[in-house]
Amino acid sequence: MLSIVVAGCSAPAAVPTAAPPTAPPAANAAVTAAAPSPTGATLKILSPTAGGTVGLGAVKVSVNYAGPTLVPGPEAKKLDDYHLHYFLDEDANGFVQGARPIPTGNPHIIHSAAKEVTFENVGNGAHTVAVVMSGNNHIPVNPILIDTVSFTAQ
Repeated sequence: MLSIVVAGCSAPAAVPTAAPPTAPPAANAAVTAAAPSPTGATLKILSPTAGGTVGLGAVKVSVNYAGPTLVPGPEAKKLDDYHLHYFLDEDANGFVQGARPIPTGNPHIIHSAAKEVTFENVGNGAHTVAVVMSGNNHIPVNPILIDTVSFTAQ
């Protein structure tokens, strides 16, 4: 038996969950083409800073983004309705290199049109944040638009 789980694109702050990550609805529709990277678009993580130290608990990730208006996932209807995916301690490379849809339902991956999100309950130690742009099908744009920083929480 095949089960398909349909989930919205907006993810709450990182809170542990028992449900396994699911493919986004657009991915379930067998959409496999990556949206084109918008001409001239730029993406840079402003905070946390690379090699920096932040407090424990809530960690705010903010980006400097220039390009087309970002569209919240649930409102995205066209392939070039872009939004961002914020990864905390999750490897974005499998999605970026494999042109695979970024799943919903993982509290360490936030899908958002916002230029700032907060991950809750970040523990002591080394962490990595990556931010990736995708179209409405959650497949990273081509060519890739990504930024990554490593930081310490203590």
